[in-house]
Amino acid sequence: KWDQPITVALGAPQHGVAGFVRTHRQAAQATVVARASNVSGPRVVPIGLVGAVALMCEDLDAARRWVRDVLGPLAVDDSTAALHRQTLRTFFSTGGSYTAAAAALTMHKNTVIYRIHKIEELLGKNVREGRLELENALALCHWLGTAVLDSETITTE
Repeated sequence: KWDQPITVALGAPQHGVAGFVRTHRQAAQATVVARASNVSGPRVVPIGLVGAVALMCEDLDAARRWVRDVLGPLAVDDSTAALHRQTLRTFFSTGGSYTAAAAALTMHKNTVIYRIHKIEELLGKNVREGRLELENALALCHWLGTAVLDSETITTE
């Protein structure tokens, strides 16, 4: 762990004075995410990577409730839920490919298939339904961790 992590927040390159102002505002938004983030060590936080997260940081209480609504039992701050979130995030980032997700996670394809089926069971729906909401909620969890996760188990009925 770094005692004093180094963080660089970046806006998207723009042209002219107005572009500079816009880039500066974006960098300020990315800074909000970087400060609230639980990602350790040196990091670069470009607005292109955290744009939606930056907008949702405006109201962390609302973001926390929304994450809970979208992820249900996966919105808990424990190792099992974290494993499921990582698997689902990797599955989405590899285009929904079990094989590519398995390679990225360095595990067998059948393990990824099992985990995705387990996640679908926990969510009560296919992960391809509401994928955008799931991906945004997973991004919030990745960047903000305990700021948007529940400390207690969530029961679904």
